[in-house]
Amino acid sequence: MPSDSDTDLAQQHPPPAGNGGNETLPSVGDSVAHLHLRAADILAKVADAFLLLDPQWRIVYANREACRINQKPLEEFVGRTHWEEWPASVGAEVERQYRRAMAEQVEVHFEHHYLSEQYDVWLEINAYPTEDGLNVFYRDITGRKRAEEALRRSEERYRSLIDTTAQIVWTNTPEGEMEGSNAAWGGYTGQTEEEYQGFGWARAVHPEDAQPTVDAWRAAVAARATFLFEHRLRRHDGVYRTFAIRAMPVLADDGAIREWVGIHIDMTEQKQAEETSRERTRLLALSADVGGALTAHQTLADMLRGCAQALVEHLDAAFARVWILDEAEDVLLLRASAGMYTHLDGPHGRVPVGQFKIGLIAQERQPHLTNAVLEDPRVSDQEWARREGMVSFAGYPLVVGDRLVGVIALFARRPLTEATLQALGSVADEIAVGIQRVRSEEALRESETRKGAILTAAFDSIVKMDDHGRVIEWNPAAERTFGFTRAEAVGKKMSELIVPHALRDAHERGLRHYNSTGEGPILNRRIEVTALHADGTEFPVELAVVPVNLRGRTLFIAYLRDLTERERMAAQQRAFLRDVLLSVTEGRLHLCHTASELPAPLVPFGGSVSLSREGGLRELRHLALEAAEGMAEEGRHDLATAASEAGMNAIVHGGGGTGQVSVGADGTVQVRVEDHGTGITMENLPHATLSRGFSTKATLGHGLKMMIETADRLYLMTGPTGTTVVLEQDRERPLPAWL
Repeated sequence: MPSDSDTDLAQQHPPPAGNGGNETLPSVGDSVAHLHLRAADILAKVADAFLLLDPQWRIVYANREACRINQKPLEEFVGRTHWEEWPASVGAEVERQYRRAMAEQVEVHFEHHYLSEQYDVWLEINAYPTEDGLNVFYRDITGRKRAEEALRRSEERYRSLIDTTAQIVWTNTPEGEMEGSNAAWGGYTGQTEEEYQGFGWARAVHPEDAQPTVDAWRAAVAARATFLFEHRLRRHDGVYRTFAIRAMPVLADDGAIREWVGIHIDMTEQKQAEETSRERTRLLALSADVGGALTAHQTLADMLRGCAQALVEHLDAAFARVWILDEAEDVLLLRASAGMYTHLDGPHGRVPVGQFKIGLIAQERQPHLTNAVLEDPRVSDQEWARREGMVSFAGYPLVVGDRLVGVIALFARRPLTEATLQALGSVADEIAVGIQRVRSEEALRESETRKGAILTAAFDSIVKMDDHGRVIEWNPAAERTFGFTRAEAVGKKMSELIVPHALRDAHERGLRHYNSTGEGPILNRRIEVTALHADGTEFPVELAVVPVNLRGRTLFIAYLRDLTERERMAAQQRAFLRDVLLSVTEGRLHLCHTASELPAPLVPFGGSVSLSREGGLRELRHLALEAAEGMAEEGRHDLATAASEAGMNAIVHGGGGTGQVSVGADGTVQVRVEDHGTGITMENLPHATLSRGFSTKATLGHGLKMMIETADRLYLMTGPTGTTVVLEQDRERPLPAWL
């Protein structure tokens, strides 16, 4: 039965009769009994707010909860239409649902957010039509909605924390299984508690790592040993990241394992940085080896074989191959192959341009790159690729200017990174230039037999000069090398174009001397000089000048080649060799390129010693021993031995030299020996410094090797104009690098 207050409300506001929008409310007597029974029954059973709307959407009745939510007494809104009382509901989900309920005579249930200047409330609404209009039950769910929103934001923050943290802490049962809640694990992997129970966690591990991880974990659990492992773990967004794992047993008082506690530490960035560093080292070594193969004086076949071997060694390629173009037949000829295949015959020995993937690369003059060989339609033998585990392929056309000279390609069993592909593109360009250069040299050698002395020294740039020093011919290579067009160069004096300012007077004097005497010190031989570019920069060139007497008039043909690249590669080789020698000698041997890299002299001890076959060696040794007075006996004699070997090298290999002993404030003794011999070549340096018994003279060859073993530090600068050796011995012998 309804309460007295509900009865009072029903009596004060009985429902309307009829369907007219302008009809007046009927008297209480017409419907009070009916409404009394219905309202009493409803309000006695529910605590929700209740509205009764007539067919014209007027509010006929509202219970106390409705008045509370609406924040108005009943008399202030009964008789008004729903849309007048709540205008924000017009056109909103409320209106659509109410009209649907009335039109289709169906019950509707929905949630709605009333947001206006007056209201900010969430309602759960259930409405169903009756013969009197529309009965609406609703409840205030604002608190629940705000709690849900707070929970959602909390979960988002937790998810963000999981995404950004580098660690996941978890626990396992004594038997090594996940049991119960491991929120950190579930938060990171996205697995539900049910999914990661037992060994279900392994389904979040990369398929290649899952079984090895499980096997290693079971072994650690069985041995009660600390578990150390690495694997790839799938994040909730599907991305795999690399983790280092450490887990230890937690023991109870009786020594039994109570549980296992483990931690996953995200190592992805560290691993990527390590791999990037290793890759950079590999690519530098690749560039050095390819550069060495291209610059070594060898045949085209040897050069290309060296390049292919470098690709296999440094890129971990399964095999690499180089084809060169036979322009006459328009066919690619296999000239080098390294790795799992080294033969040069077979179906790929001759590839017509435009056929197969290699011929298409040549025809299109575009690289063909893929890390999905098994999905590549250009790889015709898919069964072979699957059987051999091939993953990636890279093929590059070898082009110089607009001229195709060949194709280089490789297969690998792992993906090729973007950095590797970029390096391969650069290597391909270098090999193309190398092929072109060797071919040019081969053509030059063939031409030398026909053209005699003039073409004996022919280089890329050919410049003709008359006896007044004016240019009369300037080939395209000279245009590219020096930056002047033929039109700009012809008619100008050579000295004004490509001779540096510091050398112009000597050039003009040499020309006048030849014209008067017929003699020239630089003619008919190759020399290295500095040339001037159109932009004002100076660069090294190899020069050969041949005089040609034509009808009583002397012309000069100059053949020049830009040595910039060779000098750059030589500098790279020197730097590489310097680092290697420093490493293998545990920091004792310092290879110097210029005098500025040598240590500065200390305070002189005695005068300069002249070294020759007639004497000086004993005096240098004596000075070294005196300067080392107070040093440990072993160190003194080691220094004297090293000084003797340095002096002997200067006498035997340099024809003599000078020695100087100096002492530092801390007691360091320095011995400096200089000669003006031919020096040690780059090819001989490793043997000369590291091999006992190596010598280019009829001696035991113990010099440099002995110096490295007896001196604390040895600084070596050597070249075609002489050698400088600086030995340093500390008062206190340094600890070995391995300590």
